[in-house]
Amino acid sequence: MLRSDVRKIFLIVLFFGLQGFLSNKNLKSDFNSNEYFFSTVNQHFSVKHVPSILRAAADLSGFRTIMADFFWIETVEYYGDFKNQKLLYPDLYQDCRVIASLNPYFEINYTFGGAALAFELGRSGQAINLLKIGSYYNPKDVVLKYMMAAIVYQHLHQLNKVVAFLKYDIDSGKAPQRLINILANTYIKLKKYSQAKHLWEVILHKTHSVTEREEAVRKLAAIYKLLNEKKYNRRAGIE
Repeated sequence: MLRSDVRKIFLIVLFFGLQGFLSNKNLKSDFNSNEYFFSTVNQHFSVKHVPSILRAAADLSGFRTIMADFFWIETVEYYGDFKNQKLLYPDLYQDCRVIASLNPYFEINYTFGGAALAFELGRSGQAINLLKIGSYYNPKDVVLKYMMAAIVYQHLHQLNKVVAFLKYDIDSGKAPQRLINILANTYIKLKKYSQAKHLWEVILHKTHSVTEREEAVRKLAAIYKLLNEKKYNRRAGIE
């Protein structure tokens, strides 16, 4: 079953489940306050006519939270699907925007989306736009600002500064797991193989993801090879 089919079914179920509850006219006002969300539903899920009752429903905090959680699970599954990786996840930014329109205070949506878009997919502009939205609604969260700084410094090829900001975000405990992978790969770019090796070993022992475990094994094999070559060159007086 396609993602769009699952989502349409979910919307229909919510519609009929909430229709009786929302019969109160006082709850039907301000239908246009979620225009971005519903225009995205209309375009992204091939829904030609979104019932106006759902516009009112989106203004209820419980509904918005449930919908945001649903889209978040869908987005994580989408990003973990290898078939979508081949296409470079064309819907990732749009999905994160939908979640932000439903629950703008859901911080992991911004850090996960920002990290993936900027550091793994090379779409820094989209990442910055997403993180700006997050910072607007979560002004006290410096993690989002530091991630923006890391993205800017990566664009400027100042990787040592990228490392500093990534480390801060990871140490805060709010960063997504993928950020540790990104930091490990940044260490490799800086030829800091010992630091990269340590992080990939941590990932290998802690992750429950088969894909991440396989990635860690590949990375560690490459790092061990580089460390052995470095040790050989040092002994041979090449370095």
